Amino acid sequence: MPVIYPHYMCKMEHSSRTDIHRRRSGRCVNIHSLPPELLLNIFEELDICSVWSCLLTCRRWLPAGERVIYASPRISSAATMDRFISVLAQKEHLCGVVKHLHIRGKADYSSTQSTGWILEAEAPRRLGPLLPRVRSITLENVENVPFRRYEAERCVWKDLELFRGVTELHVNNCRFECAEDLRNIIFSFPSLIALSLSHVRWGRNPDKIFSSGQGPPMQSPRWQRILPLRTLRLAYLGSVSEYQDAFAWFGNLSTVCELELAQIPFTGLWVTAKYLTRLADSGGSLESFTFCPLITPGCGYAEHVSYLGNALKTQRRLTKLDLRIVSLDAMRWVAAVLDAARDLPIVRVALEFTLDVDNVSSPSRAFIETNERLCRYWLKTLRQVTLVDHPTGNFVPDAQVPSILSSRCPSLVQRGILDVRIGVRYDDV
Repeated sequence: MPVIYPHYMCKMEHSSRTDIHRRRSGRCVNIHSLPPELLLNIFEELDICSVWSCLLTCRRWLPAGERVIYASPRISSAATMDRFISVLAQKEHLCGVVKHLHIRGKADYSSTQSTGWILEAEAPRRLGPLLPRVRSITLENVENVPFRRYEAERCVWKDLELFRGVTELHVNNCRFECAEDLRNIIFSFPSLIALSLSHVRWGRNPDKIFSSGQGPPMQSPRWQRILPLRTLRLAYLGSVSEYQDAFAWFGNLSTVCELELAQIPFTGLWVTAKYLTRLADSGGSLESFTFCPLITPGCGYAEHVSYLGNALKTQRRLTKLDLRIVSLDAMRWVAAVLDAARDLPIVRVALEFTLDVDNVSSPSRAFIETNERLCRYWLKTLRQVTLVDHPTGNFVPDAQVPSILSSRCPSLVQRGILDVRIGVRYDDV
């Protein structure tokens, strides 16, 4: 299949002076003689299969293509790891190219295949010294790996510390035997700036069950590290207790300024409020807050949202609010959040939802109340209000969305701060 390049990638604008120089020099400029920097920019916009097609077309593109292909390798078995290591042994210059390492316990999450190869093949110990410039690690589809059984014999956590430059960790679709396994993984990266936990589960720690008269087990010295964490994303965790565990791990960090909570139950808002209050007491403050609650029938979000509102008032440097409503029929809590943040220096507010056909004829009462607050609050600081419509379910055609939403927010349009966007279908990660 031929590779089709987007127009904006192939369009090269240059001055008339450059044209004169090229004509006088007699140099022939074509697609085969593009400079490496421009080739790299083009390849970064393509998927891996398209990059390989380009390399088959012109062998001169091989250095730039390899930099893109090996920048984010995916390893899903001991065999693929062995092949990857053999390539690095033959081409040592690629060791410094790898920036993002993606380790998948198994290629298909629904597979019953064991993911213990990560420890059996000593993946951290073998890969760590070879990849000095890795900045991001993603763990995906890792299920019930017995980290604790290997800890004394192979020093798993010390092997992870070989990735000294890692600043981002993403854990997706994983199950751990106990919370301490995940906690040890996180605190094995002392330079961690961004952490994302999505669809992660962990079991009860057997060490917490101790006999009468005995105290709890000693905590690992690794957990006492003060991570420079700035971005924390928690999405689709199993229960309120798991959100509570995660917040407890980072309760002594005052550097977190970006917090994203996706599909957190409303019954767990008191956990979030407790964490935000502790963050403020330590001298820290959020600067960006993204919130997408899990609303179920009878969850009583009206009374639970007050916990969040009181905690938001303590975040004195909060400037960005991203509230993902999902459904316009369940957005009554949004006005309460805006009321709580009315005295904060809010610069940007984003509301994400689906505008379905039931809301076309007239806006709901909750939408009217939200718009009134956006028009009345933050007159000196607010610079942008973004309404993002995600076309899911019984949605309105994309072409009609901007005019409908703009007509409902005339004051924001007049001030020139309304931005209407068409989003993507909601992802579950």
